[in-house]
Amino acid sequence: MKENPKNIDEAIELFKKHAKAEDLQKWAKEPEESAGVSIHHGSGTALRNDWGLWGVGEDKTDIYLWFNTIGIAMGDDLSAIIFKSLHRHLNNKPLDLQEQVKEYWKHWREYKASEYLPPNIPGCSQEYLDLYNKAVEAGEI
Repeated sequence: MKENPKNIDEAIELFKKHAKAEDLQKWAKEPEESAGVSIHHGSGTALRNDWGLWGVGEDKTDIYLWFNTIGIAMGDDLSAIIFKSLHRHLNNKPLDLQEQVKEYWKHWREYKASEYLPPNIPGCSQEYLDLYNKAVEAGEI
């Protein structure tokens, strides 16, 4: 997948474009909690490398920078959100990005890895910085 998406919607469409229909159908039937696990290494590794989800180097990809705007900066988190969103899309469920990102913020707060939290992610939008601060104040994360 050498094409690079600019946001989550484009990522879903590109993944669908390059995947076999029968693979997508099979994958959509997996439980949401484990759907990303089955493709984390094979397709996930290719996705993280081809789409520049690690954010390595001076020229950050559009999709990496887009994830930064919603307060996400770790490559594994980016791909996991893409896979969960794709799974939800295939099952006609709302993506619920805000709740998805809160899961990762909670994880990184528990591990005291502040470099993966919105106040320290360059380009994080004010909307998501406010969401983060409200979630902290409310004890959600």
